[in-house]
Formats: sequence, structure tokens, C-alpha cells
Amino acid sequence: MVNNEEMVYWWQGYVLIIIKGKRLERLINRMMYQRLSAWDLVRLSEEEAQVCITVPDFFRLRTLLKETGCRIRIVKKAGLPFMLKRMRPQAGLYAGAVLFLAMLYLFSSMIWSVEIEGVSVPEQEAQLRATLADLGVKPWNFKFRVAEPSEIKRQVMERLDHVTWVGFGYKGTTAYLKVVEKTLPEVSEKVYPRDLVAKKKAVIHDLFVESGTPKVKPNQYVRPGDLLVSGKIGREDQPQQTAAKGKVWGEVWYVSEIRVPLKQQKAVLTGEQQGRYYLHVGPYKLKVWGFGKIPFDDYVIRDQTYSFSIGAYTLPVAWTIEEVHAARQTELTLEKKEATELGIKLARDKMAAKLPEDAQIVEENILKKSLDSGKVYIKIHYSVIEEISMAKYTSQGE
Repeated sequence: MVNNEEMVYWWQGYVLIIIKGKRLERLINRMMYQRLSAWDLVRLSEEEAQVCITVPDFFRLRTLLKETGCRIRIVKKAGLPFMLKRMRPQAGLYAGAVLFLAMLYLFSSMIWSVEIEGVSVPEQEAQLRATLADLGVKPWNFKFRVAEPSEIKRQVMERLDHVTWVGFGYKGTTAYLKVVEKTLPEVSEKVYPRDLVAKKKAVIHDLFVESGTPKVKPNQYVRPGDLLVSGKIGREDQPQQTAAKGKVWGEVWYVSEIRVPLKQQKAVLTGEQQGRYYLHVGPYKLKVWGFGKIPFDDYVIRDQTYSFSIGAYTLPVAWTIEEVHAARQTELTLEKKEATELGIKLARDKMAAKLPEDAQIVEENILKKSLDSGKVYIKIHYSVIEEISMAKYTSQGE
């Protein structure tokens, strides 16, 4: 273990020397008398000894050497002054490394993002963010300038009435706040009298009526505006108005047309590539290698980012390798069958993209298929099961 005295010697710098001379005994006594910082004295022979001495006292030793006629030979140099001297040729490199570590420490001590969990209403989340920002928990602020997590939790609990529990902490450079909201009694939805009517032509497939009187049956054809579920309930001579609620699914028909060229353009990689490297520090991205314009007319970029972690702590530093692959466009000629299959797939994807999420394509029939001017023309009919009702509000007297 290094004690304080050894640390002082290392800080001042010291040398291991061999002293040789006929008056060696007198020299040693003079060194002890003048209290020179010397240690590990080893007598090698009658006229020769080895000893460690600090750099400041090494220069004081010159006077005693002249006085006793002894000579010295330096065997080893150690300590901070000699280490700095050895580092001097690469001073810029070491200074950059120290600066990088200092910046890394500063960036890792900052809050880069704030995550809030457990809030369902956007307005309340905005209120929580404003409260945290007022307490110093906001991006670009240093964590050591923010109060302890227990104090943050206490302040949030005092300022916000709609939370019953608060958890707060850090994961790397991200501040996490988790809250449990108070359970408030549900506010009953205000009910306005309404009917459910059809919004498109369809054949009724199924229906689920939560409130109201159904006016259609499965396999019944309906047009836009036809009444599906009436908001009138009760006796015919004394009806009551309510809000019709439910879902009505119908079979709806669509026709899609698409043309697929037999000659397709396709990008093929040539094998040439160029690397570009980026260093990410927090939100900043710095290119460190691969400067200049991309030398390819056509290219495909693929990148991979590597982040660095120490245990569960993710450092705000990442490394991205970007590979720019040269490509060339080639012409690909499809067979009619291949073009047809491609057209059917594209038409189906196009149809699925414009349908509601819960809609289902139940039937697909090709109405027409032909080849004209190097293109395959396809006309497809789709049968789709989807929800077709929409609300139509009515007045009390209607």
C-alpha cells in the first residue's frame, strides 16, 4: 500500500543513485545531519552504497559530494516530473485524451431526456414536465444541480393533486418519473339522441346492438343513409329517444385496377464500397473518417451504430459505421405470370392500406387480365367485411 510519505516522494520525483568514494561514511553522516529525504540505503561495499533521494535534495547533495570527494551514478529516475518529461513529445495526444475524458464526464453528468410513465392524459403529462423543469429536471441540466430524488418526489406530490404515488430516478442520462394517478369517478358521457345509418352500399353480414332498435337483418342490402339501428325504444305509441349504440358489419365491394410493366428497373450492388465513421456525443454527430462526396452515382447506404455501456449505465457516446455500397440499375424482364403475381400482390397491398384496421378481405376475383404495350393490365374485384355504420343525430321531436 502506498502511504502519504511515498506519495509525496512520487509527486516530487526521486532518483536511485549509487554513491562511491573513500569518505562514504562521512557523506552518509552529513546527509543524515542535514536531514536529506533519502531512504532505502543499502551498503554495497566498504566504499559503495545505494540510496533513493528526492529530486530537490539530490541538488543539495552536490555540496556534500564536493566536500567528501565522493561520486554518484544515477540508476533509476521515478516520479511525476520524470513522467511528465517522457510525455512531453506526445503532449497533444495526452491533452486530447484528458479533454475527451473530461467532456465524457460532463456529458454523462447531464440530463439528455426525461421519460414520464403512468400518465394517460397529455395535458397532465405536460403539467408534470413543467413541474420537473421547474425543479431542474430538464434536458441540458447537470444532475448534480438537481435535488435528491426523494426531494423531487416530495415536491411533485405536493404540487400535483391528481397523483397518489411518485417514483423518480436516473438510468444513465435519462431521468425517469413514474406516477400513479388517482382514480376519479367516471364522468358519464352525455347522451344525445341518434340513429345509426349506413355509410356505404353493402349486404349486412352481422350486427351487434348495445342500445337502440335494430332495423336490418343479415343478408339485407342497404344503401348509404339507410337506417340500421334506430334510437327509438319503448312502445310505438310512446317511443323514447336514446343514443343508438352498436356495430354493423357489411360486405362491401371494391374494384381495383393496376398495370405492371414487364421490364423492371432493379438496383444491383457492384461490390465497391466506401466507409464513413461517426462519433456521437449526446445529440451531436461528428464525422471522423470518410470525408468528401460519395464517388458513386447510384448507391445504397447501410449503417450500424454501437453504443457503450458500463453495467446498466449507457454512456452518451456511440460509434456509427456507415457503408456506402455502389449500385447500378439493371433492367429485369418479367414473364407474364410473374408480372401478374406481382400486380395481384401490389393491388392487394394498396387495397389493404385504404381499408380500416378491422376490415377483412374475404374474396378476391380477377375480372380482367390482358397484355398491352409491354404492360400487364389487371382488374380485380374485392369483397370486404367492414363496419359500415355511422351516427346520425336526431332532435327530441323527430
